[in-house]
Amino acid sequence: MKYSEKMLQDMALRNYCRRTINSYVYLTGRFFAWLGKPPAQATREDVRRYLLYLVNDEGMSKSTYGTVRAALKFFFEVTLGKPCVIERILAPKRRYRLPDVLSLEEALELLKHVETYRNRVALTVMYGSGLRIGETCSLRVDDIDSSRMLIHIREAKGRKERFVILPKTVLALLREYWKMAKPESYFFPGKVKGTHITAPAIRKAFHNACKRAGVTKELTPHSLRHSFATYLVDTGTDLDVVQALLGHESIRTTGIYTRTSTRRLKDVVSPLDALPNDTTDGPAPAPVH
Repeated sequence: MKYSEKMLQDMALRNYCRRTINSYVYLTGRFFAWLGKPPAQATREDVRRYLLYLVNDEGMSKSTYGTVRAALKFFFEVTLGKPCVIERILAPKRRYRLPDVLSLEEALELLKHVETYRNRVALTVMYGSGLRIGETCSLRVDDIDSSRMLIHIREAKGRKERFVILPKTVLALLREYWKMAKPESYFFPGKVKGTHITAPAIRKAFHNACKRAGVTKELTPHSLRHSFATYLVDTGTDLDVVQALLGHESIRTTGIYTRTSTRRLKDVVSPLDALPNDTTDGPAPAPVH
């Protein structure tokens, strides 16, 4: 049996989602092609040199480096049964930065500039309900529960299902879209029958809209989800509710939105602002001799 086939079976047994399986198989395949010898003969030094090559020669980002390392770790530890090959191969130290978010007004203005009705509806659903791009692409007609005003997310990250809110505005938009497009299974079908729209297509539509709207912030479609969560925190929604809506496993992940929320900061009073009006100019300077 080929190593790629065994790796596929191992990941299926671990209940990995299809996107992760495809990614890991592709990334390990690139390593095998670079290696130039049977994978069973790979050493820790081979893996180290390959990762250095990706970082230094190909300029790979830290996040992608982490994914490659995770794919190789799974292959050597699980599929090949040689954990020694990946031992002491350092994981990247990530630089955590606050995500750029849009105000409600900025988000609505951006959505106006999205070309094609289908893409505009898809991105509006992402913003209005806080969905990930993959969750939006794979949304099915029967996932919409208009009686309870909820959306059933079935293909979430980590293969965990959840419910999210279905705003009245989004429901009305989806109904109008359904009348026009008549989708049968996936709400946003792809070009091939039985498939859904792809994430790259949504990303392209989003970035084109950013250019037309003159947006200068560094945004991705995921910024709509960040903006949704920040708005909830701004308006006083409990953090555990935001966590449930976003499908975060840890409240610490959701906690980042307490730092992107600025409404509470505006209510903070500086010690200088607490001074009496007649002393706001500060103490008189000492005489200079």
